[in-house]
Amino acid sequence: MIAPQHGGEVFGGRGLRTRPPGEPRGAERSYTENRARCTTLALARAVFGGYSSAHFRHVGPSVPEPKSLRRSFARRPTLSIAPVSAPATVSAPTLAHAPGAPFQIGLQAVSTDDWITLDARSGAQLRAKAQLLAERPGDIVRARDNSRAAQEEVLSLLADHLCERHCAHYVRDGTTVHARDADVRVSTASCDEGEPDVAPGGGTRGTSPARLADDLVHRDPLPLVRAARLVPDDLVIMRASPQGHRLVAAVLAFPSSWRLAEKFNQPMATIHAPVPGFADGTRNARMIERIFANLQPDVPAERFNWSLNRSGALYHPHSDHAEDAALFDQAEPAAWLRVERQTLRRLETPGCILFTIGVSVDPLVAIARDPNGPAHARRLAVQIDAMDDAEAAYKGLTASRHAVASWLRDVAAG
Repeated sequence: MIAPQHGGEVFGGRGLRTRPPGEPRGAERSYTENRARCTTLALARAVFGGYSSAHFRHVGPSVPEPKSLRRSFARRPTLSIAPVSAPATVSAPTLAHAPGAPFQIGLQAVSTDDWITLDARSGAQLRAKAQLLAERPGDIVRARDNSRAAQEEVLSLLADHLCERHCAHYVRDGTTVHARDADVRVSTASCDEGEPDVAPGGGTRGTSPARLADDLVHRDPLPLVRAARLVPDDLVIMRASPQGHRLVAAVLAFPSSWRLAEKFNQPMATIHAPVPGFADGTRNARMIERIFANLQPDVPAERFNWSLNRSGALYHPHSDHAEDAALFDQAEPAAWLRVERQTLRRLETPGCILFTIGVSVDPLVAIARDPNGPAHARRLAVQIDAMDDAEAAYKGLTASRHAVASWLRDVAAG
């Protein structure tokens, strides 16, 4: 389980302690420790099919993990929060998230309390998302007509979570939720029963980019768009099908080198086809489908991923791989470190899962200023050194990998 990013305990601060059956006095566990143990065990059982506690060991005071997945489930250091003045596309003195391990599933259970995280960049990112929705909705929004029930559930789930867990930033007034950080107000009310589910001028919502653009600017009819206006994270709904889970609805304002139009309505195996080790028929592809099939509503999961880019823009649909050779100069590093915090949560709508993607972008040199910079740099250097040619090419590091790893080792050495 990852350490809390913003201080406090991962699962809240209740002081109740209980003694596990059969253990002597003095072996009491706190409520927090018990819930952390149960949540991680539940996720592992869902993924790996009934592991008992004998298959787990503890990392820190309360976090168990499968012995076979110690590398993927390794605890990351706590990170500092970026300053309030930091714009969405400009670095802060510290990183928002620790980079995770690429080309690994690396899922870990997370408390529902910590499902959606906020930091001082959130308001700027909400404003950037609102601008993208106004300027290019046809590029960042897609939804199948029969995904509306899942969209409504996502809107309700997020509104409840934000107003309860982040009440300093969100206020509910009847059916309206106010996101104070960006002064955004969103209606959580369903459309009138008599209102047809079509865009102005005809056609079903979500199928015509031009009509969708007009619809979004003037009325925000799609529940998923309204939900996306409340959080800095991108929102993607996956639904089970005979071919695997398909991407049936999404608001993708901050893509990391991929375009929604190319992945929409595709099964997960097709979406992941370019990723080394995740193509259809691989062990990782089968594992992902098993995770999706067994994920429980009250057991969200999270993972982290990273990439290096030439641009610090949040909206980054295109790959930088063609400019790989110019990505990095050790004398004056110009690369940007892009980290994604991804979560999975089972919805009550049959067969549907919500995938959230929170993005932070910093110049790579910011890692040297972070309190945990040496540890992050060492981890990244090890990961880059371990990449095979296909993985390095996918990450756009074919020409620059050795220079990047060398610079990171220098940062790690202080």
